[in-house]
Amino acid sequence: MAQLNIRLDDPVKEQAEALFNRMGLTMSAAVTLFLHQVILHNAIPFKITAQGDPLYNPANIARVKDSISQFNQGKFREKSLEELDRMADE
Repeated sequence: MAQLNIRLDDPVKEQAEALFNRMGLTMSAAVTLFLHQVILHNAIPFKITAQGDPLYNPANIARVKDSISQFNQGKFREKSLEELDRMADE
């Protein structure tokens, strides 16, 4: 039987192990399942794109940073539901 050694960031490993444990799997069993699916489909068994989560687009990140800056400068004010709805539509 072959052995595979990989490097992972600790949080990634911990979160994956916790998820696999809830599924009744070990990390080894999960990786083995993944590799079997790669072989079965002759491809990665999920879509891989360069496009990230649209929530984290540059415009949203800039808006959050601006809001944090305003808050830190004491310029924060509560917004009405209508104002928040309008902001969401922008």
